[in-house]
Amino acid sequence: MCYPVAPLGMGLATVLGRKFNLFEESELEAGKAAGAMGLVGISEGAIPFAAQDPMSVIPANVIGSMVAAVMAFSFGITNSVAHGGPVVALLGAMNKPLLALVCMAAGTVVTALVCISLKKMRVEKVQLAAA
Repeated sequence: MCYPVAPLGMGLATVLGRKFNLFEESELEAGKAAGAMGLVGISEGAIPFAAQDPMSVIPANVIGSMVAAVMAFSFGITNSVAHGGPVVALLGAMNKPLLALVCMAAGTVVTALVCISLKKMRVEKVQLAAA
């Protein structure tokens, strides 16, 4: 059910992270692709972020996906196909599509906020060490 949370979260993180100048230009472009991939349930959009900054991205993806999965389980959401994402919910393959979308959105926001927080802490630590 929660396959797209990581790429959607990274896409959102790049949008929100622009304000803090936390992402390189290549990551900002990858964020657009990750968001689009997440909308159709393709989780591989988060891989470039995890490869570039695993200490910030992997914990964020784990925590955000966990939030979405626990919420979905708690609401009794089931998926009748071996695929996930908003498109699957909207096509009727999930028993509670609106709640499924809420779970995905919550996980996405958590992923983005945790990633931004961890990246910001790492950047500040580097700046302190350089000073």
